[in-house]
Amino acid sequence: MHLPPSFPFLYRKYERLIMSAQTEPLKESDMAIFITLRCEGRGEGRSEFGKYRCWSDDNDDPYVLAGDTKKDAYLSLEDLFTDAKSAGWKRINGEWMCPSCIAFNAENKKA
Repeated sequence: MHLPPSFPFLYRKYERLIMSAQTEPLKESDMAIFITLRCEGRGEGRSEFGKYRCWSDDNDDPYVLAGDTKKDAYLSLEDLFTDAKSAGWKRINGEWMCPSCIAFNAENKKA
């Protein structure tokens, strides 16, 4: 199983929640919102098996688990963007792109 580069950080961050979910029955109030970034550089001439495979094709996107309120979801976005930037993601022209697609685009501009 291939895990995203940010997995160890996210696991430590949510380890208590994960462990409590395994040992205690979930309550209705224990719901969470799963928020992820998807790469906007996917597709269009990309090889499925090439050197620059998009992280979103493998679901290796940065993600966070937020509480079940709008406020919790909004506050979790800062963590999501911090995790994305530390994993090499960049926002280019308002669109989030994974490191693989950034490298792919840089190589194609040279050609």
